[in-house]
Amino acid sequence: MKKTFTLFAAVLAALAATAQTGLPAIEKYKLKNGLEVLFTEYGSMPVTHVSLFVNTGKKNETPGQQLMAELTANALQLGSERYDRMASDALEQELGGTFSIDANDNLTSISLSFPNTDAERAMDLSASTLLKPKFPEAEIKQYISQQVNYNNPGRMDITALTKMYGDFFVFGSAHPLGRHFYPAQLNKVTPA
Repeated sequence: MKKTFTLFAAVLAALAATAQTGLPAIEKYKLKNGLEVLFTEYGSMPVTHVSLFVNTGKKNETPGQQLMAELTANALQLGSERYDRMASDALEQELGGTFSIDANDNLTSISLSFPNTDAERAMDLSASTLLKPKFPEAEIKQYISQQVNYNNPGRMDITALTKMYGDFFVFGSAHPLGRHFYPAQLNKVTPA
């Protein structure tokens, strides 16, 4: 109870500080390719945080393509033409930054944080990862095997089972959010 109250008090203090100082100004740009860019300065730390949101997730998966958004997001982090996975992880650690790609029901998010002094190297890592991924077959097969083993209804914990069956009953099998992958379908996936 004490931890919950402390967290609640911290959130209230942050909201009060925001209300007193106002929200940071947001600049909006639209690039020639249609990409919308929002920029805001916040705080005084010499750090940049970049978030990209791609409007594709589980909701876009067609029958037989279940788990494809999540699989692709994870596979993008397995290495690129310029950096294998070990080199990518080492550079991320050397920079003191973070780089992650995640997919959920609605979208895929790409997040990058780095000190401003290393902006060029951080952007090189992210560009290489997103534009020239390798998709190593052995690691993708290992990930698929882990997903098949973990998402076996006989082995799933109650929370995962509740989500799987709840989504099916709410959305139905005709809707992408109601479908669950099946091992035979997932095992057909190749890096191509």
